[in-house]
Amino acid sequence: LPAAIEKALIAGLHDERHLAWLAIDHDGVVTDVGGDTARYGLDHVVAGTPAEAQVDVLLGLLPPPESPFVMHAMELANGCAADIRLQETGDALWVTLVDVTAERDAARWRRRRR
Repeated sequence: LPAAIEKALIAGLHDERHLAWLAIDHDGVVTDVGGDTARYGLDHVVAGTPAEAQVDVLLGLLPPPESPFVMHAMELANGCAADIRLQETGDALWVTLVDVTAERDAARWRRRRR
């Protein structure tokens, strides 16, 4: 993709889908955290601390069974639903969260209407 289009798509993810991320080293320690972590109840996550001790949805998933590993529409403790992607790079495991709460709610509404 042209750089301008890629930049616009990423900006849309940030603005419309509340993108958040964690970088985790090979020892399971968070090395970076950013984006809209508050949306997912993860605003307490800090670098330098083990990821599984801070992020319940990651318990038992580190290292992931495959890469990339995607969990669709995971409901988090605060009621928000997110697609959660775990992808290994050479030096880190990146965990990205993309809000899908509206889609989850619409699917529930359709099922109830049947």
